[in-house]
Amino acid sequence: MAFSFPHVFSPQRVFSLVPFLTHATEDQLELNNKAFGLVLVMAACFSSGFAGVYFEKMLKGATAGIWILNVQLASFSVVIALTGLLYTERENIVSNGFFYGFSAWTYTAIGLQAIGGLVVAVVVKYADNILKGFATSISIVISCLLSVHFFDFVVTNRFGLGTVLVLASSYLYGTCPPVSPRTTNAQPTLISVSTEKR
Repeated sequence: MAFSFPHVFSPQRVFSLVPFLTHATEDQLELNNKAFGLVLVMAACFSSGFAGVYFEKMLKGATAGIWILNVQLASFSVVIALTGLLYTERENIVSNGFFYGFSAWTYTAIGLQAIGGLVVAVVVKYADNILKGFATSISIVISCLLSVHFFDFVVTNRFGLGTVLVLASSYLYGTCPPVSPRTTNAQPTLISVSTEKR
């Protein structure tokens, strides 16, 4: 019998795992959650990397300006977001209005997201997708360090290790630029070899 993904992941096989999952110990479930979380984080990293490279290619190769490209990209997310919003909150929107429950903090968050999107587009257009990744990582570290003071965030060993790795990689990227191969137009020197006997 040939191997096929639909056969291996059929509903009958998936549902047959339910008794094992319900009788799993708490340690096994925690281990499964960590493994599943790691797989999801790796998938997010790969998809984010590919999306970043494609986004940079679009920005640097397009003849349209950043504003037009942002409107084009936002149009997809607006359609998806409105569809989800109408599906889940239609009754509330009809009875209370679209902006019901919005506060100054809501408008501030929306404004920061919009400004952040424009800053990302400018950085990717005029700098590099890698620099954008470093800037994002450093901003996360700074936000967490500020959270220690304002929100009683507790710094763990893993956070410290991650901070060191982010700062070290940023430092190495900035101080050790890649070495480009030497290009020369000089012709190779020919050596003459005599075959005469002396």
